[in-house]
Amino acid sequence: MNFQERKAQRQKNCFRWAFVILAVGALVFVGVEYCVLIVNGRDFGSPGSLNLIPYLESTKTALSQKVDTSKALFQSSLVAVGVLWGLVIAKKGEAKLVLGHRIEMAMFFIGNAIMAVSWYAHSQYLDTLTAISANPNPPMSSLDDVLILDFRHAAYNNYLTFQTRVWIAGIFVCAMTLFSAHVLRESPDDAK
Repeated sequence: MNFQERKAQRQKNCFRWAFVILAVGALVFVGVEYCVLIVNGRDFGSPGSLNLIPYLESTKTALSQKVDTSKALFQSSLVAVGVLWGLVIAKKGEAKLVLGHRIEMAMFFIGNAIMAVSWYAHSQYLDTLTAISANPNPPMSSLDDVLILDFRHAAYNNYLTFQTRVWIAGIFVCAMTLFSAHVLRESPDDAK
């Protein structure tokens, strides 16, 4: 290797380490976001903290849109993890390329962990919305008189916001993993 090649390889290694630092930063971000979610949800069950709204057709449609948004994020995160694992399992030499060095291996597992947290947020959000729509107040004289908890309240929407932020962080880390393995590393045996 001549001087120029070694210099280029050092620059690539610096970028790879920067990606690991960003991946760890994304993991810390997810942890902080989760702590904020927990702290903001503490007054969730206090009496009078949530309003009741009528369960009209427009309310039902809005609830459905919220669920569809969460479901779309969940499905796209499944696709991202599936692509990542599919490449590692199915493509010849990919496992050695992605998992052959500690930098890419760390980013690979951090990306998977972040996506798992996104799945957890999806589950919690759906549980919350199910509880809202399944337990309306006692039956009244007509369907227009049925009231449900206000699903637009921050205590409920924080789960969807958390899921969205975690999904973005997970996609970012998964993309960095593939970029680092394919662009910044020339072969599975370089960059000790």
